[in-house]
Amino acid sequence: MRYLGNKTKLLDAIAEFTRERGVPVGTVCDPFSGTAAVARHFRALGWRVLAADHMMCAYVLARSALGTAGYPRLGALAPSLDGAAPAAGLPAESVDLARAVHWLNVHAPPREGLCTRQFSPAGSAGRRFFTEENARRIDGAHATLLEWRAAGLVEEGAFHVLLAALLESGDRVANTSGVYAAYLKDWQPNALAPLELRVPRLLADERPHRAACEEAERFVALSAPHYELLYLDPPYNHRQYAAYYHVPEVLARLHTVVDPAALEGSLYGAVGLAPWTERRSEFCVRLRRGGVMRAEAAFARLLGAARADHVVVSYNEEGLVSRSAWELLLREAFGAREIVFRALGYRRYRSDADGDRRAYQRLAGRGRDEVREWLFHARR
Repeated sequence: MRYLGNKTKLLDAIAEFTRERGVPVGTVCDPFSGTAAVARHFRALGWRVLAADHMMCAYVLARSALGTAGYPRLGALAPSLDGAAPAAGLPAESVDLARAVHWLNVHAPPREGLCTRQFSPAGSAGRRFFTEENARRIDGAHATLLEWRAAGLVEEGAFHVLLAALLESGDRVANTSGVYAAYLKDWQPNALAPLELRVPRLLADERPHRAACEEAERFVALSAPHYELLYLDPPYNHRQYAAYYHVPEVLARLHTVVDPAALEGSLYGAVGLAPWTERRSEFCVRLRRGGVMRAEAAFARLLGAARADHVVVSYNEEGLVSRSAWELLLREAFGAREIVFRALGYRRYRSDADGDRRAYQRLAGRGRDEVREWLFHARR
């Protein structure tokens, strides 16, 4: 899923930095899990992973990555599903999941639901996040999933795996530049492609992983009495994720609300925002209170609540909090005598809307779109 701050390209470098700093493999707490790319990678390396995010769409992705001990069996549902073998490279035990994905792709009847009415041209607001055909197929697959769940045909683990596959398939055909702050005027080639769910690659182990939809500070304080590593990959600028990803967030939350019609009726404005003021994050706020940046104060509280021996922070150099401020925060919270710092270079993400029109500051000795990711390590 396209997501601000996604660390997929830096996974090996982050893991190697952690190994070099002598952090023993054990339990890692990841309270800003996002797409769950880092959580999945740590799981593959033998860690027990505790992952959380205050966004429901991120929780669904983390639950899919961590919530099952391998590929789920679909029990009573399986005999009613047609065809489809596992995709190339997937193990034989993924056959039930492959058949469920095939059913949602081929047999789930398109329907008119919230996605069609609110996020496609078929709705009265004329929003163009999805073509009408893809929106109706998203609604149809979503309704089918809820029917299976209500009838007890899929357990919660399998439900979240399939819901995550639906969210990711929707993101691939979304008519956006990568975030949902706006839709594009003209249909992009990816938006005109048909919706297609894919069978995810799942890991198998018996460690008691956990995924939660919870605020970061509370999670680091209460998720476990102790963990070897606190891994922080927080938001780094003023962009509020609840506004930038409101479309997948609405689709991820729909099955959890008591009154779906009321939720739909609350959507407003040109892009159909949800009035979720409680989803605003202090980690994205520069405004100072009492001489202290609110983001820095939030990080201080979070680090102070941590129950970890080690902390590794991944943070963009263009973020709200300076390098010197991070080092001070880590020293004060962990009593660390040494803060180890490393900078990783990578190519800046440019959305379709940016094109070549938007000018970014180019630092001396850097390529045109080269930026750095900061890594910090502190030992308690």
